[in-house]
Amino acid sequence: MNVDPAADWTKVGLVVYDSQVPVGATPEYLAGHYMIQGLNSLLPVMALAPQPGDRVLDMCSAPGGKTSHIAALMKNSGVLFANDANFTRCRAIIGNLHRLGVNNTVVCNLGGEEFSKIRPNGFDRILLDAPCSGTGVIWKDQSVKTSKDSQDVQRRHTMQRQLILSALDSLDANSPNGGYLVYSTCSVLVEENEAVVNFLLERRHCELVPTGLSIGVDGYTRFRDYRFHPSLSMTKRYYPHVHNIDGFYVAKIKKLSNAKMSKQGVMEKEKEKAAQKSQNKKNKAEAEASESSDDEEEKKNGVEVNGQKKPAKKQQQKKQKADGDDSDDDNNAPMKNIGSGARANKKRRNQKKAAEKQAAVKEDDGFNTVGNVKRAKKPTQFKSKVPKRAAARTGAKSVKNRRKKMLAKQQ
Repeated sequence: MNVDPAADWTKVGLVVYDSQVPVGATPEYLAGHYMIQGLNSLLPVMALAPQPGDRVLDMCSAPGGKTSHIAALMKNSGVLFANDANFTRCRAIIGNLHRLGVNNTVVCNLGGEEFSKIRPNGFDRILLDAPCSGTGVIWKDQSVKTSKDSQDVQRRHTMQRQLILSALDSLDANSPNGGYLVYSTCSVLVEENEAVVNFLLERRHCELVPTGLSIGVDGYTRFRDYRFHPSLSMTKRYYPHVHNIDGFYVAKIKKLSNAKMSKQGVMEKEKEKAAQKSQNKKNKAEAEASESSDDEEEKKNGVEVNGQKKPAKKQQQKKQKADGDDSDDDNNAPMKNIGSGARANKKRRNQKKAAEKQAAVKEDDGFNTVGNVKRAKKPTQFKSKVPKRAAARTGAKSVKNRRKKMLAKQQ
């Protein structure tokens, strides 16, 4: 084989340029001396930095490349849980771990949401390489462009939020050298990366910490209409045309409290809301005071025309505004079946429902959100339009009976 060191930032990776034999069929591979995987798969394990003796969970581990790397860094000590929701893919994990001689690992087949119920606050470190749309590998797998539908990103986004909440709830914040969660995807979409991590920061008492990786582009703190927490600049993004690896994303999170949302965090948010409310009231009072002073001056300086004192412009504008408010009240009246007012009222009600729905999603903890999932259509049932009595008269048995009666009469 013609190989070279993979990069300056790793000492364990090699790049194979060409080989006279299949790389996965050599005696050394079958003996467990090396593992085949993408170079980007080394990054989340390096950010996790597991220590010997830790309790570590790899939540979505198939086919086992990152799991074997974690076991090597742990020196086959401690306990490592390798989980995957797909039972068929779990067989690949078992095969690779047997071949590589890993004996500190428990392979399990569970949904990621179950770990927060089974072992709450039970792990020192967790690696979540979440299922994603795979947009980071389009450069080598063109089928990614055509194999996704319009709702696929929304479904993945919903699943990723549930998994990251469950992963953080499974961590032990009081661990002496742990309490870290590494979230990674092979996607370059903001909805699957920064938006998911920002959702976690709003729902749980945690903070982002430096990943410890020497390469990568800083994550977004603002992107188009999105506005994220400033600490998201500590996350890392990777692009094929910049770093010569698959598109990737890595974030490292430190859990600060075993409570789902600490009292301190709730109090701080309430204080911020109260401060904002008081500031708004103050601004409103100042605006009203300035407006009233202007009105008094205009009353004094009213214009006289033909011996009569006309109201000032400000008063006229106020009157027009009041008239406008009355017309708005008319629009808010119950919907009528005629005229354009019905359409306006219907649009107003739909906007109100949409705002209430958005508020409910913000208050949700992430586990009850299902996203826009396509539901299977109910099969159409055949309904006969023929009355029951008419159908009975045309039945085979009734026809046979009538024929017997007619024959009996003829005889």
